[in-house]
Amino acid sequence: MSDKEARNTDHDPDSGLDIDAASLVAVLAGQLSSLHSLVVGLENSVSQNICACNGLSDSAIHTMQRVDYLRLSLKDIAALLTHLGPSMDWKLDTHVTAETLRDLVDMQDSLRGIVQPPNPSKTVHQHDIWL
Repeated sequence: MSDKEARNTDHDPDSGLDIDAASLVAVLAGQLSSLHSLVVGLENSVSQNICACNGLSDSAIHTMQRVDYLRLSLKDIAALLTHLGPSMDWKLDTHVTAETLRDLVDMQDSLRGIVQPPNPSKTVHQHDIWL
């Protein structure tokens, strides 16, 4: 049995994640791709609603350039993670706990596909942010 297989079979659900590193990277790459799609939609919506007849202020142009930079960055990072993910593995004798990840994020939805909700049987299906 390889070290990786041993780490995956000797898993205490409370001590670490029940996901291998390559799968974690794949989930993160998918989330970045989803964010990229949201930014593309935002960029298209804003572009369609800008009236060229009034022109744009330097500040508005700079903001649009930052949104474009964000779009391109998300796409590039997702592509890198997708390419590199299959070769990723956890460092021997290390683990990351689900509790640690929950403490790191503002939205528990960011952990979808990575960790289970704290009490899956009592999970309320609603977003943990208000718009």
